Amino acid sequence: MGCDMKASEPNMEPQEQLAIVGGRQSVRRYWLLFDSPLAPGPGCLVRSSRIGDSWGMRPRLEQDPTFRRTLQCYSLVYVYRGNGTYYDTRGSRPVRSGDVICLFPGVAHAYGPDADERWDEINVEFSGPAFDAWCGPGMLDPDEPVRHLEPVGYWLSRFNELVGSVSRAHGMPTLRDTGKLLELIAHMIADWQPAADKSATRWLEEVEARLDEIPIGREVGFEKVAAAFDLGEQAFRKKFKRLTGITPAQYRARRLIEQACLMLEQTDETCRAISRRLGFESEFYFSRRFKQLIGTSPRDYRQRTATLAGKERA
Repeated sequence: MGCDMKASEPNMEPQEQLAIVGGRQSVRRYWLLFDSPLAPGPGCLVRSSRIGDSWGMRPRLEQDPTFRRTLQCYSLVYVYRGNGTYYDTRGSRPVRSGDVICLFPGVAHAYGPDADERWDEINVEFSGPAFDAWCGPGMLDPDEPVRHLEPVGYWLSRFNELVGSVSRAHGMPTLRDTGKLLELIAHMIADWQPAADKSATRWLEEVEARLDEIPIGREVGFEKVAAAFDLGEQAFRKKFKRLTGITPAQYRARRLIEQACLMLEQTDETCRAISRRLGFESEFYFSRRFKQLIGTSPRDYRQRTATLAGKERA
């Protein structure tokens, strides 16, 4: 169930950090993959790190077994080697390789590997109302903060794919990265469903692929797409929203804005030309929709990304 972890480590030198754990000096390897607390938008990635031979919060827990911390954002911690324990106000839960620890704003918690052990983890922090709709029974649930994801190699690669694109893009997440995280969460939730419902993951992947195949600028006939999956349009929309938290139309709109981000970053086309190519009824409507999803206007987005690229070249 494992994989070649060394081959998938970040292409950068880790920091070596020291702590006294179990009465002995211990070393962990720490990669800060990105840190962008000021990223704009209704939902954004904030921070991510990769830690080898992690002690988690073990040093603090050894000093004070009642120690708990509280975050102001969401966080996913995927443990891909080692075993340990998660603690919150409800008690404790075991953690093993392949478990993801789901942390919530305002929920006091602590976690770490077992005594005399270390674990390897990758984590990502995120915030914003775009993610609030994913909280509840059967989804990201504070009552079930530790969930299992296998095979380990597959899910580790999904986390690496998510944070790697941000790390390579100057540590500034875009809507595309928020979209990737939303898709990752949707597939995690589908994976947690009972065995009889595992087909939901495959269904969702097939539907997303079908929607992505529709050429940019062409009007989407959702009734026709629904019929391809033997569903009426209303039943199709409800099932899609149950699995993803958004409607098919919202998914398609997000994809269009993702394309707009790419065009603003990589071409000199005017905002009017981009809005026409993407099928928006007017430049005004395009700009309004863009700002709703990204948190800034298309022109400001282009200026910001150009400034970041200039700093990188310098």
